[in-house]
Order: sequence, then structure tokens, then C-alpha cells
Amino acid sequence: MATLMVSRPRQWIGLLGAMKIVVDGQAIAKLSRGSVATIEVDAGSHAIVASYLGSKSEPLEISLSPDETAELEALFAWGRAEDMILVLKRTEPTRSAADPDRERI
Repeated sequence: MATLMVSRPRQWIGLLGAMKIVVDGQAIAKLSRGSVATIEVDAGSHAIVASYLGSKSEPLEISLSPDETAELEALFAWGRAEDMILVLKRTEPTRSAADPDRERI
């Protein structure tokens, strides 16, 4: 099995509703502002979409190996108010202080 960790930041837009996370066409999680969902999926390729009140992100195609964890962020982005879009992106994993490969500055 592989793991998806999908987070939604605390943005003012979408204040009252939950964002839906869809993996391979199946709704598998709902995210409120500032929440994180941890989802186990089979290893292999997956298409992931975030949706909110009829708006959808472009599908994010991701391939995961067994025991791999992918960190994703689902958020709203916009230039002008009428151009608001929903974005799903893969983020870099956060390294803990105990991680031996952590950069030292």
C-alpha cells in the first residue's frame, strides 16, 4: 500500500464548505479549512482531483511505489475574483529534525 496525505490550508475562500478529494473517480475524503486527510491507496498510478461546489482542479497524475507517501495540497488560487480556480499540487515532504538526510544550515 501507498499513502496520500492531502492538506487544505486555512484560506478565507470556501469558508463554509468541505472540499472533496476524488481518487480514480471515487470520492474518498472531505477536507474542511486547515485539515489533512491521510488516505491509503494501492501502489501504482492514480488520477487525483479536488472539487468544491462544482469547481474542479485539473487531474493530478501520480505514480506511487509500495510504502511511498505523497504529500499533496488542495487550495484555491486566483488572479481576479472571477478567475478563481481550484489547484491540487504535490508538495515536498517536510523533513523532521531527527531525519539524518536533513540539511544543516
